[in-house]
Amino acid sequence: MPALFISLEQPAAAMVKDAASVGFYERPNGKKYARLQLLTIEALLNGTQRAEHPDYEPDLNFKKAKSGSGGRAAAPNLNAEISLVPGVPRPLSN
Repeated sequence: MPALFISLEQPAAAMVKDAASVGFYERPNGKKYARLQLLTIEALLNGTQRAEHPDYEPDLNFKKAKSGSGGRAAAPNLNAEISLVPGVPRPLSN
């Protein structure tokens, strides 16, 4: 499984070389992931780097909402009298 090393500074050349020498993890579907990923806080926050994880499948955990109007709840009655303060009725507007 891949490991992440997150730092404030850019990794040194020797660190990049060592991380590359660890090799890759290959999933049964053939997709490869670096065993050691060197990431920086700045790159993660500005979106230029992203942690790659073999168990992450975006469509696996979320179901799509059904389209159409079937099963919709009735709209609330906006003309109903409500009280903003318990025990004190709201004045009627003309």
